[in-house]
Amino acid sequence: MNTILSEYLSRIELCEPQQFKNIVVVPIFIGTNDTSNYLTLTEALQQRLATITEVSVAGHVPNVKINNGSELCLLLVDGEELIGAKQNRTLNTSILLAGKSETIVPVSCTEAGRWSYKTAAFADAGYVSPHNLRKTKSSSVAASLKAAMGHKSDQHAVWGEVAQYCLSSNVQSPTSAMHDTLAARVKELEEYLQNLRPLPNQKGMAVLVNGQVLGADVVSSARAYQMLHAKFVRSYALEALLERQPVVTENARETVAAFFEASKASTEQVHRVVGCGEDHRFEGQKVAGAALVVDGAVVHLNLYRN
Repeated sequence: MNTILSEYLSRIELCEPQQFKNIVVVPIFIGTNDTSNYLTLTEALQQRLATITEVSVAGHVPNVKINNGSELCLLLVDGEELIGAKQNRTLNTSILLAGKSETIVPVSCTEAGRWSYKTAAFADAGYVSPHNLRKTKSSSVAASLKAAMGHKSDQHAVWGEVAQYCLSSNVQSPTSAMHDTLAARVKELEEYLQNLRPLPNQKGMAVLVNGQVLGADVVSSARAYQMLHAKFVRSYALEALLERQPVVTENARETVAAFFEASKASTEQVHRVVGCGEDHRFEGQKVAGAALVVDGAVVHLNLYRN
């Protein structure tokens, strides 16, 4: 792992854990000035400052087109779900788009049984893809980048994860849509949200389910994190719902600290990214993940247990 990210991890402060049922969230703080000035996907769509459409009338499964009409940059987080248009998609990587730009971005399909227009443009689904789906997709994207094939995922593996979530949740989805599984669990997921609220100035979270660390997400802006917190919680909470065990987690902060320490032993590759910055990919025996780095600063870091 290079100096930028090793130094970044050394500045992470782990706060008092929050536990609800079998999930534990360890809030993350970083002692740096919050100078990031970008919009999140939710903000840009709510304020009608961005539109997301198919790349053409015919569409193309691995890509969508994003028009950022704001003067500000727009942050898209790996795994954020888009619903509508010809089929639902999930973002293949974290991207920071320049203001006043139009960009083709890489995505994966999370609705195998539909290829017809439901709406002209995509909407924000309100969640990040469930953790295991995200992990599977991230691993295949990393392999694609190694092969110099860009930010492509293993689409069949993604569909396999979606099918497994539908099966595990006993959800009958006519189009095999990930969104239908989340919609069927919305009341239970909201219960997790009510009990795992963000703290002022929080910038990230590490999450344990049944006593084991699943992963962590950190962004550079505390304001942006407030917008993303609920999406991250839903991502991890679905795993907790499907693998529910009566577990009391002890020493959560120490466990997370060991997880971050293990991540420093991972190897790193740096790739070009759509939009601004660089895509840093990590692969280790215990931890893997990715970071979007812009002008030497980490904008979004996602790590997961390997």
